[in-house]
Order: sequence, then C-alpha cells, then structure tokens
Amino acid sequence: MAVKTLNSIDKLKLELNRKKIYRSKVPYTRVFPKTNGRVLTPAITANRKSNFKKFVDMYFTKIVDKTIPDPDFGVFPGATKLTRNSEGFKAFQRFSETDYGSSVIKEMVKNPDRYAGFVIAQGVKKGAAGGYRSMTLPRFFPNKKKKFLVSGQKIYDLAIIYHEFAHTKVFLPETKKGKKANLQDERKAVMLFENPVRIRKGYEPRATLINSKIVV
Repeated sequence: MAVKTLNSIDKLKLELNRKKIYRSKVPYTRVFPKTNGRVLTPAITANRKSNFKKFVDMYFTKIVDKTIPDPDFGVFPGATKLTRNSEGFKAFQRFSETDYGSSVIKEMVKNPDRYAGFVIAQGVKKGAAGGYRSMTLPRFFPNKKKKFLVSGQKIYDLAIIYHEFAHTKVFLPETKKGKKANLQDERKAVMLFENPVRIRKGYEPRATLINSKIVV
C-alpha cells in the first residue's frame, strides 16, 4: 500500500492549524516576561555593541581545555572558551543585538556584583544548557541538523539562548540555586521565553521536549 505524502499546501494548512491550537491554549506572552519580580528593558541600540564586549570580558570563560579525547579511558575535555569564530559566539553576538537579548546583556553588565562568578563556555555535550550560575553551548550550535530530535521542528538558535537564560539567576529567585530544572521549569522556559521569540521570527511554536513530554 502506497503511503501518501503531504504536499506543501497541506503541510502549511497543518502548520497553521497547529499554531491556531497553540494560540487557543496558551495566552499571548511578550518577549519580556515578568519574572523574579521585574521586567527587563532593552538597551539602546547605540550601546549594544559596547555592552556585548563588556559582557564577553566579564562572563565568557578564558580557560582553554586542550585535553585530547580518549574514550577508552573515559577522558574528555571539559568546558572551554568560546572562540570568536565559533557558532556559539556568533549566535551570542546576534542575540546581543536583539531587544530581548540586549536586555539580558545590559542587566548583567550593569550589575556585576549580582552576577559575580557567572560563567559562559563551550560545553562537551551536544545540547545547550543553562544553570543558576552558568551556561554552556555545544561546539556545533544549535546542532548539525538544526532541528529538534523528536518534533523535527526547526531550531532558532537565539530562542535557545533565551530559553537557557530562563534557567539562570537572571530570571530565577535564589531559592532555585543548586536545584536541577524540572519539567515545569522547562515548560515555563518554552512558553515564556523560547516560543515568544520563535513566533516573532515566524517559527512555529515549540510544543515538545526531547523526551517527548508535552509542555503546552
């Protein structure tokens, strides 16, 4: 029995219907969510480049791990410096030029004492990860296929960075320090941070995590 494939018009209809369902289930959220008792505001355009330079100097790790991987002995490099020509660095640079990204950069540059010890690096895992006081991006960012494993939806790299910031002390209360993000934390990061950015850029809202659990 032949399997019928969808044409581009049918695919578009299905996508529009999924977007309609998402809108009916999830209230509209703007890209500046009120979290941790405040709403961040964008940096003025003229300050964004200089803010990013300060941000890199303050929070990007200077450590370079040149360990040669040896799987037979379980030896792998640790988190290392994001080089200027890396995909992660370039994505962060573009993130800093957006209104929502510039708001995070400005917040962290203006309050160095509040974010002392925060570190951004290139991690050893395939995915991006945000913690209370750290963030790592993979060598190939967002990944080689640039699609989510389960849903097959296209990944928007800047939305991923914003998502990971949702797991940091920029947007979390101190009570979350040392605690691993749970499914509800991931749900909030997708709904309040990642999807508003995806929608603004014309991407379909994300509705699943890589473990196939529905988040909206």
